[in-house]
Amino acid sequence: MDREHAFKRIGTGMAAGYLAFMFLSNICSPVLSQILPDKNLAFFLGMLLSLGSILLVTWLIVRRVPAGGTPTGDPFTARSFWFIFFASAVCAYLLGTMSTELQNMIQNFTGKADKSVFQSILNTDAPVGMFFSMILVAPVMEELIFRKVLFERLRPYGNGFAVIATAVLFGLYHGNLEQIPYAVLAGLFLGTIMAITGDIRITMLFHFVNNLISALPIVSLNLCGGMIGGGINHFLSVAPPVIGFIILIVHIIRNHGTVSVPKFLAETDSTLLKELFRTRGMIAYIVLVCILVVFMFAVTTFMH
Repeated sequence: MDREHAFKRIGTGMAAGYLAFMFLSNICSPVLSQILPDKNLAFFLGMLLSLGSILLVTWLIVRRVPAGGTPTGDPFTARSFWFIFFASAVCAYLLGTMSTELQNMIQNFTGKADKSVFQSILNTDAPVGMFFSMILVAPVMEELIFRKVLFERLRPYGNGFAVIATAVLFGLYHGNLEQIPYAVLAGLFLGTIMAITGDIRITMLFHFVNNLISALPIVSLNLCGGMIGGGINHFLSVAPPVIGFIILIVHIIRNHGTVSVPKFLAETDSTLLKELFRTRGMIAYIVLVCILVVFMFAVTTFMH
């Protein structure tokens, strides 16, 4: 299959999968909550079906696109894993804070109280279902979608290209201003791990640890109450970026003020990225994401 045809299929697959996700994510949980007596179970199954729809629909459309390429074979150790994790925590904290403050600024202009997407998650009426969806469903399903189905079909055009392309797709998929910047960055780290090792189990582990830290405040606030739960929440928010900042400083000192970028990322052909994201499918995907971003912003801004 030629590159143009492959890119069109991948773009169409992502757009169709995301459309199915948008539809089911707004249908499954409400319907299941009417059928099932337990809201937590309804939420968990709703997330499983919603994310499963992206995986199934995308795979059905792109399965004929040849998968290929090989891992870079660069050294990757447990030390590298934790360095990447805590380094991403620093950037996540900075990007997350900037995105949240931007949204809060806009909300203040509308005369509404600050309300972030994360606050909406913490205030869920299905905390157990939300918790297990974040630590079990999301790491497995999202890695299969972005680091298996899509990454392996983009890798033949270069590891760096596959890393950057899937990182952007992964970031946009989150569909809200607070998460998109961090998710793109997380996608770069996850893709880099996949490019080096070719082992999706490692990216799933990274994704699990990241989501576990993000999900623990849901449990702490619901089980421990206001003061203790809030303290745990703040500790989990601050500790990883502080540790990451220290690790980064030590790394920079040891490397005489330099932070190297993997060679395969530095050599990425930008023309391929332009070609991929100019396909009709990718344009449709971006439009769908923009619609969801506006919807999520409206919900968090005007619905209290």
